[in-house]
Amino acid sequence: MPVEDCESVDTAIDTVLPSTPSPAFVVHPNPATVDFRVDWRVGDIPVSALLYVYDLNGKIVAQSPHNATVSVRHLPRGIYYIKIDGFNQVQKLAIF
Repeated sequence: MPVEDCESVDTAIDTVLPSTPSPAFVVHPNPATVDFRVDWRVGDIPVSALLYVYDLNGKIVAQSPHNATVSVRHLPRGIYYIKIDGFNQVQKLAIF
């Protein structure tokens, strides 16, 4: 493929696969063994916002204020999902 054609391929890829927006929050450490926290990538979060931990069946297995360290000692090893009130984003959490 000539070098000139590479620019059109890059443009086509950017059009078909738009960049993924940055996450509003990031869970760390991930994977977790004892507990985890959330780092915010956006502005202020309402004080009343709650953080929910869901198992793979969609059952809430833990909830906490969004700014707390969340213990996962009571949860079996596996994959869980983190959701916070007011965000259309879910983060995956592995517990080992």
